Amino acid sequence: MADPTENPGECTVSVPRAQLPNALQAAALANLADAQGRYLIKSIAGRGGMGQVMIVEDTVLERILAMKILGDRFKDDPAILRTFFDEAKITARLQHPNIIPVHDLGEIAESGQPFYTMKLIDGVSLGDIIAKLKVKDPDTLLKYPQGALLTIFRKVCDAIAYAHSRGIIHRDIKPANIMIGPFGEVLVLDWGLAKKADVAAAPQGRVHDFQAGEGDSLMTMEGTIKGSLAYISPEQAMGDISKIDRQTDIFLLGATLYHLLALQPPYPQRTLDEILFKAEKGDFLHPQDTPNGHNIPNALASIILRSMAPIKAERFKSVAEFISCLDSYLSGRNLSTLRKLRRGEVLIRAGEHGDETYIVVSGKIEVSREVDGRPTTLDICGRGAVLGELATLTHDQRSATAVAVEPSEVMAINRQIMFDELRKLPPWLERIVLSMARKVSGMNERIHPLLVGSAAAAVIKQYDLLLKVAREPVPRDRLYAEAAENIAIPLEKSIEIGIILEEENILHADGSRRLSPAWPDSLQQLLSYSRRQQRIAKGLAPSTGKEEFFEIAKVPALEAAWKRLEKL
Repeated sequence: MADPTENPGECTVSVPRAQLPNALQAAALANLADAQGRYLIKSIAGRGGMGQVMIVEDTVLERILAMKILGDRFKDDPAILRTFFDEAKITARLQHPNIIPVHDLGEIAESGQPFYTMKLIDGVSLGDIIAKLKVKDPDTLLKYPQGALLTIFRKVCDAIAYAHSRGIIHRDIKPANIMIGPFGEVLVLDWGLAKKADVAAAPQGRVHDFQAGEGDSLMTMEGTIKGSLAYISPEQAMGDISKIDRQTDIFLLGATLYHLLALQPPYPQRTLDEILFKAEKGDFLHPQDTPNGHNIPNALASIILRSMAPIKAERFKSVAEFISCLDSYLSGRNLSTLRKLRRGEVLIRAGEHGDETYIVVSGKIEVSREVDGRPTTLDICGRGAVLGELATLTHDQRSATAVAVEPSEVMAINRQIMFDELRKLPPWLERIVLSMARKVSGMNERIHPLLVGSAAAAVIKQYDLLLKVAREPVPRDRLYAEAAENIAIPLEKSIEIGIILEEENILHADGSRRLSPAWPDSLQQLLSYSRRQQRIAKGLAPSTGKEEFFEIAKVPALEAAWKRLEKL
């Protein structure tokens, strides 16, 4: 048979029972494939330091698979053979949607090279995606915003949590070993360094003595140091294999998340000596201090730092705990803190730069600002109202002051958390939200004229219109609320004006708290009376002869109501 590593065409591989070294025969011989000519080699998918991966056709089941073949020069090395077969068996044992499935294990008769077959993934590695994001490839930026990357990473965590539940640790988690399929599949690959968590892993076979400057920090290193140098944990860097356990995988998950968000690995140095010197102490750059770290949310930076703690006891106790913190971030839980306010306590002060947004949980908050030297109430906010969101988003000065008018509670959401949540949106939607915030912030400078001056006339007109349309008494609360909503003023202003009209017998309330004009056209007459009084005050109308315009018996009520309204 032609050497498959040199033949780019197709050839058939004979797969008899394996002929393994004596030390492995008893353990593996009965489990190997016995299928003459089953696999048709289509092409070479890639080569690595230990062998190559071929694309093959399974002629029995008529499907395309990947076949990993151990390099010819390693086929007689018992330690490497054991590692190769362990990788196949461990991976096959881990039946999880996010772990690549292994189908077959055997040996190529002609060359004596062992192989195993697995699902062929037509996709791209997470490492390749990160590389494109780093150079700001527009298509990649659009397809993989931070939220999409975190969804991918979340599935990786599921795979590792499952492996740990089966007593297996990976030991080489990194973006290059995570494959993304065209339909959203996420698969953790390369379980070549995996081992049982409860089995001591003393060095076996050859022990490599790596020299400074040898190899690539992103490549997986065998020997005393097992793992990829760019992500390596302190216990791996020190070569203390007996201390490599589930906590090591947690470190590697954090290092992978570091690379995913910072767009560079924790140890980007090129020489072995530099990396080991830093890795033994966990001396990596804070993720937010990297060139791309300004986009890393505080919550995610905290997850990275905790998972990559140099002291194992300070890391997450399990992948499940890691996932819980990640899910809290992804779902928006634990984003706010509850604050209690005393009556009269200032929540927001005009002129300050705000870093928090508030949601009223209970009580009432008065929002006011000074207009022409005079304090002007803009709104009275109750349960569910949102305060301060524009200044938080735009980082402008606060435009108004907010004070608790009774004991109140608010949920406080800081600026960093708001932007963390915005980054979960598609980039275009995040920009729309921020653009709208800036535009509305500018509009907010223009005060509603009815909030600065008297709103009495406008409110009375609304009462009159609503009552005439209804043609019957209207429930008090509905009348006040609809009038306020129609002219966009606080409900409290409408209520204050309505109470005056009731007390001065301009509006009549029946036993069911339903309102109607106290006499026909009472509201229109009040408006007319008010306008006349204003003209008299300006010298534009005589002060006598009121009986010519209004029924004399009604004038006292109109005058009393007007005097109270003009003070508002």
